[in-house]
Amino acid sequence: MKKISFLVISTLVFFIQDCKDSTTEPSTNSALIVLRGIIENYTLSGRISLRMELDYRLTSSGKVDSIIVLDSTQVQPDGSFSMLLNNPPDILLKQHNGLGCAGLIFSNDSIRTYSQSLFRLYEANQAIGSIYCSEKPYTNNYYVGEYFMYLMFSEDELSVTGNCGGGYHNDRMNLNLVKGWNVIVQRITEYTDTSLTTESVVDNSFKGNWIYQAYSN
Repeated sequence: MKKISFLVISTLVFFIQDCKDSTTEPSTNSALIVLRGIIENYTLSGRISLRMELDYRLTSSGKVDSIIVLDSTQVQPDGSFSMLLNNPPDILLKQHNGLGCAGLIFSNDSIRTYSQSLFRLYEANQAIGSIYCSEKPYTNNYYVGEYFMYLMFSEDELSVTGNCGGGYHNDRMNLNLVKGWNVIVQRITEYTDTSLTTESVVDNSFKGNWIYQAYSN
């Protein structure tokens, strides 16, 4: 099946380019090429598609003006999926990834990156929910060792180290990004009633749990 990515603005569609656990091909030291997984709590029937996309805001009002779909694939009846990852469009790439954290050190300030964490499920072109890769369904009851996974694309090899955050949540980043897509695993290392500390690393051989969360009507 040919996979396509497209940019949706209002009702117009603009084509940008071709479309049991998360995994990578072919090795730990290579960029993520194919995102695979099995949605653990999947009970849907019918033709369900999975889109890796972004709610894009073109104005300062904060209103979502468009949806950029980077890649898409079909979800199989058993909840499994396999998505070939294309490079994100140039408009999404930013220096310092738009993080704005004074405590971070970048090995090369000119290399642009992009982070991706939104994966939506669609039925008959209608968004019905999203999936995420985490230790368990989201709650406010955190515990040490719990993880959350997201993707980061980098134009070239790049290291990002230091602390991002402040106040309640502080994330210690130790990222050694390869050129292409990378799997970022953010894991809780310390948790109290007043603070949450996480550590983020690159692990392109990581295998985690994919969980479905339906949208409320």
